[in-house]
Amino acid sequence: MARKLCIILAILVTFFSPLMAGPQNESVTLPSAVPAGREPDLDGDSLGESLRRLSSPEMEGRLTGSAGNARAGRWLAEELSKAGLKPLPGRGDFYLPYPQPVLRERTPSVVEIFPKGSGAGTSLSAGVDYQVLVRKGVRLRADIEARVVTLEASSVSPGWVRENRDAVLLIHARDFEAIVHNTPVMQALFHEEHSPRGIILAMPAGMNSLPRGVFLTEESYPEVGPVFIQVSHRASEVFSQGEGTRVRISVHQEVAVQEAVNIGGAIPGGDGDLPPIILSAHFDGQGRLGSEVLYPGAIDNASGTALVLELARSLSENRAGVGKSSGNDLPSRPVWILFFNGEEQGLLGSRAFAGALAGRAGPGVWVVNIDMVAHSNKTALTLASAPGSGELLRELTAALTPPLADLSMALNTMEGGLSDHGSFGSESPVPGSQAVTLVQAPYPGMHSPQDIPGNLKPGVARALFLALVQWMNQ
Repeated sequence: MARKLCIILAILVTFFSPLMAGPQNESVTLPSAVPAGREPDLDGDSLGESLRRLSSPEMEGRLTGSAGNARAGRWLAEELSKAGLKPLPGRGDFYLPYPQPVLRERTPSVVEIFPKGSGAGTSLSAGVDYQVLVRKGVRLRADIEARVVTLEASSVSPGWVRENRDAVLLIHARDFEAIVHNTPVMQALFHEEHSPRGIILAMPAGMNSLPRGVFLTEESYPEVGPVFIQVSHRASEVFSQGEGTRVRISVHQEVAVQEAVNIGGAIPGGDGDLPPIILSAHFDGQGRLGSEVLYPGAIDNASGTALVLELARSLSENRAGVGKSSGNDLPSRPVWILFFNGEEQGLLGSRAFAGALAGRAGPGVWVVNIDMVAHSNKTALTLASAPGSGELLRELTAALTPPLADLSMALNTMEGGLSDHGSFGSESPVPGSQAVTLVQAPYPGMHSPQDIPGNLKPGVARALFLALVQWMNQ
């Protein structure tokens, strides 16, 4: 368990540096659709409207299991129908249900600080000053009041952690980074019987926006062990008012399995005997559960969702040309559009889809996934590939290099990465499949309230759209 915790917590640390800088907020001004009869182009008005719709308060940040996530799924299904897509083979509609653990909050959480000698407490605001972190091995339900003790990496030991198990430990970012690979200390911090009552992870100086992340598993969460709280740097200064400070923490969350849905449709046409090309994006986000502020999820990943929706509209309208341009008489492959759910909790929607696809699709399924793009022309586009995806990776590299060069954008490749392509590839339930994700990281607004539609860069969105349309037509 400690090894898994170290890995997950190390991932959390990687949020620090990209979030130090604030994103640029600018209005979305996109090119309009070109007149009928010309080559396909990006309908900027339509893309911008989709981005704003998916990022609106009505969608509540699209956390899987929330009412806003369900609204987003219904809207996407309606848009696929309007665009002329049909349900996937063997399906009667666009909804692809699967079971998924989701997070629920029975009562709002409370974090209150009591400096020594003060009878009055200072209440922190959920989502502004603190987040309750949901990870394997931490408690989701607790009512505690305890003294606050600061952990210092230079002197901490498993014995020191055990001696302070009646306390809530305040760990600053620099100290957390120093101990995250110290297995004995990490084991002591998250021991089910001998851990401290709580852990408060303080963000570094200058970072008062909280990165949010909810990683869920189907395993039960313990009734013992620490509560894990993340606080802004500003809030951490209130905790650091000297020896004798106490904190009250009340958390009442739970994880329960319920039905979630992926959204999928097929563009009419194509030879059904050939393996499909899948264009995908995850439409879920960080939501606002347990927070007083909204995490809109505009770039992560309404950007990818809106771009795939525009590709679906264009390809459906011009289906006769797909795979048949430049006098090509070869049969065209089927094109499936997939909007995956549950990506933020661990690729749960795409894994469920890949499991259901196993045995139904022959070798050769290709997946082009889009996740967190078009927020900058200074951040390289990375093609992250699943094992065994060399042919698809080479084709996409060739297709994307010229338009990105026109924008002075770099193009990188890597194997691995944390997005839905990871559910496919040679090591997946779908043998012979290849999968690549287009992603731009780091992104300063990732998993933050500042992830808003104004961060989209129209020129980058259009370049990706045109390159992918041209690639599909070849």
